[in-house]
Amino acid sequence: MLFVHNMELIKLKNLLYNPKGYDTYQQFMDFWETQVSPSFDMGSEGLSEESKIIIRDFSRNENSVKVIFDNQKYSVLYISENLKDIFGYTSKEFMEYNMLLVFHSLAFEHLTMPIKVAKWSTKIQKNLPNDGSIRHFKLTICGLKVKDKNRRTLSVLARISTIEFTENDEVKTIIISVENISHLMKSNAYWARLVCGKEQEHKFYFSSDPAHNTGKDIVSNREKDVLRLIAKGMESKEIAKELFISTGTVENHRRNMIARTGARDTTALLQICISCGII
Repeated sequence: MLFVHNMELIKLKNLLYNPKGYDTYQQFMDFWETQVSPSFDMGSEGLSEESKIIIRDFSRNENSVKVIFDNQKYSVLYISENLKDIFGYTSKEFMEYNMLLVFHSLAFEHLTMPIKVAKWSTKIQKNLPNDGSIRHFKLTICGLKVKDKNRRTLSVLARISTIEFTENDEVKTIIISVENISHLMKSNAYWARLVCGKEQEHKFYFSSDPAHNTGKDIVSNREKDVLRLIAKGMESKEIAKELFISTGTVENHRRNMIARTGARDTTALLQICISCGII
């Protein structure tokens, strides 16, 4: 368990928005410690050349904060300097408090997100076939509410991919991209989408809004067909003709996708789905 000195905690509570984040952080770590194999050697090791290439490619988007994360220790190893431009904190401030700062920055209504999503994704991982599917693990969290250093509420998109594994196929190191998508979101809910398998054959999603927490994927296969045609600039009548459905059905698909993803409008829906790898 990672504890923070009392004086540091007082300083942190004065600095950040959500002092209840510390209690939630401790609860989360109690859960996390039961999920990590105690037999794994937590000694520091360098990243493989393949992982370094992935990181370089991943770092090209200057609008997102890039994070390298030790999944065994539940600790950030690196965070990009543009953190200050997007969220107001310096990378030095973040590394001082590490994941505890994340919990303090969560908006109150989304404070339980890490525990809920971790339990959901851990259960899925334990039930995956033993065929290496975990090595193609991609998790997206969309619409999460956080407070920046100036206490403004932001909606963020976090994309998480695995880059290093233990000999037992346990996730060792992951890379995370976090960006501000407040301009794209309308809903106060968040959702998570997990894709595994070499051909992305295993798909799961979870929504904080129970009304939308159904189905195999956040966007159905038929809705993806509609969305791809929207991306080509086609109007509803053209899409209806292409897919042999009514114009009303196309509009229903459009409305349902916007409601389920929490997008502000069709343009935002399209951008979110592309960013999340849905289409």
